[in-house]
Amino acid sequence: MTDVAGSTRLWETRAETMRVAIQRHDAIVKNAVEQNGGQLIKERGEGDSHFCVFPDAGGAIRAAITIQQRMPHEEWETGAPLVVRMSIHTAHAEPHGGDYYGRDVNRCARIRGAAHAGQILTSDTTRESVEGFDFVDLGLHRLRDLSEQQRIYQLLDPEIQREFPPILSLNVVKHNLPVQLTSFIGREKELDDLRKLAMGPRLISILGPGGAGKTRTALQLAAESIDHVKGGVWFVDLSPIQDGSTLTQKVIEDLYIRVGADEPDAAVAAHFQGEKTLLLLDNCEHVARDAAVFTEKLLRSAPGLCVIATSREPLGVTGERAYRLPPMDVKADKVETLDDISHLDSVRLLLDRAQAKGYEEVLQSANPKTVLDLCKKLDGIPLALEQAAANLGVLSPEMMVGGLDERLAILIIGDGSGGARQLTLSV
Repeated sequence: MTDVAGSTRLWETRAETMRVAIQRHDAIVKNAVEQNGGQLIKERGEGDSHFCVFPDAGGAIRAAITIQQRMPHEEWETGAPLVVRMSIHTAHAEPHGGDYYGRDVNRCARIRGAAHAGQILTSDTTRESVEGFDFVDLGLHRLRDLSEQQRIYQLLDPEIQREFPPILSLNVVKHNLPVQLTSFIGREKELDDLRKLAMGPRLISILGPGGAGKTRTALQLAAESIDHVKGGVWFVDLSPIQDGSTLTQKVIEDLYIRVGADEPDAAVAAHFQGEKTLLLLDNCEHVARDAAVFTEKLLRSAPGLCVIATSREPLGVTGERAYRLPPMDVKADKVETLDDISHLDSVRLLLDRAQAKGYEEVLQSANPKTVLDLCKKLDGIPLALEQAAANLGVLSPEMMVGGLDERLAILIIGDGSGGARQLTLSV
């Protein structure tokens, strides 16, 4: 994957020359990819980026080096050369509808997001699959997909830049975001809506019923905000507290705030003074009134603070902007093969979680209309889809669809890994 660094600024200040420069950039990428046996899948729409696939890692590495070698020596209409950051990840992937989806595509994108302009980063699987190239081991890093740590290497070549600052992983910033054991699937439109919304108000409430994916979406939005928040990104889960009067103490404990001689409220306010900071308050619904009082008071005392709250209903705080998270898409115009519906977020999530459990073949061999019917009967609710995937070892999609006339009760057979919150599915 490739991405032009700083392209947004160039488009805003030099749109006409940038249009010509990007055409030249696209030609360089396309030529290098095709000459090394690769295929340009499509532009991803995140800035000026490209997604390319190769039959082997060696071809991808040679293409990446060629691109980085050529870029500084072109005559650029923008005055200064365009600079590209790149990532290479090696894994087996099957195409769906002419495109590729899944955790390995996400992983490659997250590695790219950690790269600096002019840098080529690779995964350990890429490093291990080739010989004859030089790499430097940058160590284990947490990436923006909030998954397990990834060992990252920098690809070296005598004709491209070698020295860079520490890569832009979650290791080098202040945060306490929890590690997620599964990949984040879909929600591109919702995240885009939330990114735009986050440019304005200082309090955004992400709303929805239990299991709608509020927490996971909020965590993803928070992780993506880290580059722009010098004071850190902080997460507090309010679900364990029973009494709203203990909310302030929960924040103090989770963020390791030193109280000293100060009153607790004053200590929290002092903690958020100074540089721009983001606080994620998760699961506010059962202490909504206290969460509203706490948030409004904190926002008034800490001008650099922004808050993301997740709840079933708005907090009712002045200046709050509420975003109701919709179910995952379950509508398809054509349902003849699994490829016809594999672009839907609901189906993508079901497939991903089934693959993680070792049940992907169950879905691959099922009637695709039944797979889509299962997603529809679960109303596109992420938690319900995850529980359905966990049950594929004992129940076929056809059995689930038939049993779901009992309205989700069948899903409590799952492996129980989701904790008490999953019990809402039996209602």
